[in-house]
Amino acid sequence: MRKFFTVALVATAALGLAACSEKTEDSAANTADAMGDDMSNVADTTGEAMDNTGDAMANEAAEVEADVQNETPAEAAAD
Repeated sequence: MRKFFTVALVATAALGLAACSEKTEDSAANTADAMGDDMSNVADTTGEAMDNTGDAMANEAAEVEADVQNETPAEAAAD
């Protein structure tokens, strides 16, 4: 009888740990998915910022070239 209670207690503890472990795995998976989404959003935002910076630098360079060569910015950009 004592062995039966011991086995039942061990089985209950094992099932409890397994259920807790499953919740932890689900939580970890959700956290990893959220982190992946955040990183994707950051990468998109960074890419857009770099594109905007490149465009602004090209426009500024055309204005400087136009000023140096006494051209309009459109003429300088066409060079």
